[in-house]
Amino acid sequence: MACPEALSFDLAAALEEAGHPADAFGVFCEAAARKPGSEQAETALARAGEIAYASLHDLAKAAECYQRLLREYPGGEWEALCRERLRELGPQP
Repeated sequence: MACPEALSFDLAAALEEAGHPADAFGVFCEAAARKPGSEQAETALARAGEIAYASLHDLAKAAECYQRLLREYPGGEWEALCRERLRELGPQP
């Protein structure tokens, strides 16, 4: 059974806080896909990128999240963070 839309973001945050970053990453990605274009989806994608970057050390997944944020939410709340992280990551294959 899928998690109701309203709870998926909260579930992902709880998983992250409980020390389950891989699970949190997946649920944040699902939350971002459920309601594209929403503020919550934008934030979920940013959180997924940060988890991939800082907790999972999966730089390819982090870059993918940051690039997607810049593409889908130009001028959004997380633009500066995404640009900074992409500079830190350098060129991605």
